[in-house]
Amino acid sequence: MIQHIVAFKFLPGLAEERLAEVVSKLNALAKSVPGVLSLSAGISFISDPARSLGYDVGLAATFADKESLSNYIKHPEHQAVLKLLRETMDSWLVIDYEI
Repeated sequence: MIQHIVAFKFLPGLAEERLAEVVSKLNALAKSVPGVLSLSAGISFISDPARSLGYDVGLAATFADKESLSNYIKHPEHQAVLKLLRETMDSWLVIDYEI
């Protein structure tokens, strides 16, 4: 199995409502993209910038194998969310590993 971890840092001043919208769209990928075994996304509650490094949202997803992850990345629903993210993000960090 593959674990896919993403941390998102959004542009300064992004409204909380917009952040919640992005998280909702990320979580919806669990139901709309085949091959996702589990997926959860949420807004970080860590207020210490030394610990969070300014990252606002985290996502953790599990896939059966690398092919499932690759299919998820290319899926049109994922690409649509990615487009929204690129409009609102400052940066992101991705870590994929086998479990």
